[in-house]
Amino acid sequence: MKALVFSNLIKFYERVVEKGYDEIVFTALKLVNENTKFGNFLMDRKGKLYTLQGDFTKSVIEFRKEYSVKKLSKFWYSGFVYRYVGDDLYAEYQLGLEVIPSDAVEDFVEIVELLLFSLYEIYDGPFILELGHTDVYEYLLRDIPEEIHDKILRILNSKNLAEVEFLSQVEKFEKIDFSKIKAVIENSMYDREKEKIANINVPEKVKSDLYKVISRISNKFQDLRIEIDLSLARTEEHYSGLVFTIYDVSLSKVVAAGGQYTVNGEKGVGGCIFEEVRRC
Repeated sequence: MKALVFSNLIKFYERVVEKGYDEIVFTALKLVNENTKFGNFLMDRKGKLYTLQGDFTKSVIEFRKEYSVKKLSKFWYSGFVYRYVGDDLYAEYQLGLEVIPSDAVEDFVEIVELLLFSLYEIYDGPFILELGHTDVYEYLLRDIPEEIHDKILRILNSKNLAEVEFLSQVEKFEKIDFSKIKAVIENSMYDREKEKIANINVPEKVKSDLYKVISRISNKFQDLRIEIDLSLARTEEHYSGLVFTIYDVSLSKVVAAGGQYTVNGEKGVGGCIFEEVRRC
């Protein structure tokens, strides 16, 4: 395993600046005021309450709103985000990119490529790029009662075919066709190869977007394994379109993730590398 050293950060900086990205810097702590709506909190010895940096994407959106930025923004950032796990506070170092506003496949591809270039310098690999698309959920939920939408998304998350089978036998839902949900779960478990996209019963836009990404990425990273997992991003409400995770096989962990999103009415695309995790 390699480590994120200063020279890697310089290479990342040079590469993204060449593509038109500007650095954006946020403080780790921000004093809570009447406009604070979310976050993990920390109180100092004097009783002042601070919100901790927890989501760079939302911080970028807030920055654009605060300064009434309307034009296209391309930002890169580096720093720690903070989350509580039980009573323990953890800090995770992230190195990321944001393009706002955007719903273009080309911007999605650019971000994935830039992150992959850096990952090959930081880690040993090999890597698996997992691609998904949130339009699949609208397609799957179209004929499903709203009362079980959350349950279906949890089933997709866990890829639990047994629970789908159980639901189909419940008298209240016995007339509902769960076959499309079963098929997507089966594809995400057993037929993840990029070559099998044509056989997946999903909207044509999903297939078209995935084909475009695979074509571009495969040409530049020929040793990269690309898989399709249409259950990706099921728990992230702000994702809206293409999504990805990058998995390091040798470390057995996800080392980068991101996708197209809509936050507070702003469409964008972002992604980041997950590096060091510390217990505070």
